[in-house]
Amino acid sequence: PGLRRGMVTEDPRRTALLARLDRLEGYLRDDPSNAPLLADAFDTALAAGAFDRAAFHRRHAQALGHEPVAWRWREARAAMAEHRFEDARAVLQDLVTEPAFASGPASAALVHDLALVDLRLGDAAGGVARLASRLDDAPAADPALE
Repeated sequence: PGLRRGMVTEDPRRTALLARLDRLEGYLRDDPSNAPLLADAFDTALAAGAFDRAAFHRRHAQALGHEPVAWRWREARAAMAEHRFEDARAVLQDLVTEPAFASGPASAALVHDLALVDLRLGDAAGGVARLASRLDDAPAADPALE
């Protein structure tokens, strides 16, 4: 009972994600404009590596006008997952000017994603510089934790 050469086994996590995605898509057939269901279906499809299905849900949500900025960020995350880093960079750079990404956790996440894209495109120094620029904004360490 070992695996023979050339045998492929299914990843149980992916199998579970695809089953969940099938259920979500069933619900969406009854309620196709349900924003939370669309987001859940997109996220589940992306996690399962079902990129065509994720793109379908993203385009559908964008056509409905659901949270345009959040769906642009999902578009960038999908491009990153598919290793389309130039596309991801273009979308992320567009998001830099959005007020939702001006400060706070969303801003830090955007900088992180841009730095990761820099790294994946071979610009490690640019990615490090991008992250270093955020260090001045970081809160001081709590002395009680030191």
